[in-house]
Amino acid sequence: FVYAVVSKLLAFDIFSIQMGRQPFPHWVATVLIFLLPGAELTAAILLLFRRTLLAGLQICVSMLILFTGYIALIKLHFWAHTPCSCGGILGSMGWTEHLLLNCCFLVLNVIALHIYFKENQKGGSRNP
Repeated sequence: FVYAVVSKLLAFDIFSIQMGRQPFPHWVATVLIFLLPGAELTAAILLLFRRTLLAGLQICVSMLILFTGYIALIKLHFWAHTPCSCGGILGSMGWTEHLLLNCCFLVLNVIALHIYFKENQKGGSRNP
């Protein structure tokens, strides 16, 4: 998510234009232009500290579920036109590659959540 947020912020004008071309209402795009980088940065920061690790993992899993679902709908041709608003190397990937990458990251995040709960169950505390 750090890579994604840096890519968006370095090319914020391009990111904003691409979000405006997405197949959802303009007001949704306007909200997402600010919400996505903020959520990605927040998740990355939360992952840095043991006390906020669970919240960071939960935000990551939630965003990955939403992003992966969106890409799955694209692959199912739910919308006629779906431009990619991803920056950097992600913008050069096709939808199939992007879906596979997201699925891999989603699986890794679910594994991290499982490890988190397993480790905290041993210590007798859910939130160290």
